[in-house]
Amino acid sequence: MLLNLAIFALAAALLAVCAGTDLCTIISTCISNPLKNIMNAGPWAVILIYTLANLLFCVGIHQSTISGATVEPILTMLIVDNMATFAAGGTIQPDHYMNMQIVNSFALIGGSGCTLMLLLDTLLFSKNKASETVSKMAILPGLFNINEPVIYGYPIVYNLPLMIPFVLLPDLFIGITYGLTCAGIISPCIAQVPWTMPPVINALLATGFDWRAGAWQAIELVIGMAVYLPFMKISEKAIAKQEALAE
Repeated sequence: MLLNLAIFALAAALLAVCAGTDLCTIISTCISNPLKNIMNAGPWAVILIYTLANLLFCVGIHQSTISGATVEPILTMLIVDNMATFAAGGTIQPDHYMNMQIVNSFALIGGSGCTLMLLLDTLLFSKNKASETVSKMAILPGLFNINEPVIYGYPIVYNLPLMIPFVLLPDLFIGITYGLTCAGIISPCIAQVPWTMPPVINALLATGFDWRAGAWQAIELVIGMAVYLPFMKISEKAIAKQEALAE
């Protein structure tokens, strides 16, 4: 700790004396602002990062180690800007439509990979007792967007059929929600809502109680269940074959 403090204190002194600047300004100019401009350009950079992050989650590496260090600080800056603009009575600009709240409210329903839909499918349609047991235990945390019990207990990790919707659904919802916002069908996000807020409620709060956002999130639940269902069936058939071979 002392070594780190000494190095950065020396760097700060040299920057102040020799260049008339500081490390925070350099980081903002050279890293934060370019990244912010990339995020402002649309959903593609966000989709790319979350695709990579969720792929790594499927092999046991938590996605926040990727998204939390790359896009989330920038996306959080954008939603904070939106909050200030809304509080001042201004209009949210299109370059701030993509922000952290779109991801939290519309692309992480039930947690990374939108696994709440998988739990609902399992409780309604599954014939696998082990999956049903995990789903019964995981459904309550899932309503508050906590899904490690699903990822490691169902599991999603190293489960090839379930890895596909786990990665693709968030990308799909980020893109569609951004498009709906740009088209004026739903309002831009103007509030940073705690990520543990249950579905529908968080969409309403995030958009200033726009009922269309809540309705869209309810539609997302139906779409997600429809996407997960065939992959869940394939996974259960694979598990059944493994059990038969073991016997």
